[in-house]
Amino acid sequence: MKISDIYSEYMIPKNLGEHMLRVAGVLKVTADNWTGEKLHNEALIIAGCLHDLAKPMTFDLAK
Repeated sequence: MKISDIYSEYMIPKNLGEHMLRVAGVLKVTADNWTGEKLHNEALIIAGCLHDLAKPMTFDLAK
């Protein structure tokens, strides 16, 4: 399943999806330039893409 499919299925607001993709971008740049112990770059990027997936549950929809 693609990240975009997950965003669609869970009805992630566009601005939140963009935020998660920006976080993934920062993680990619960091991982690509990391000189320490080997990292699992793909796992870091996926984690960045999904890190706020449950955030909409905290929204006050009454406002």
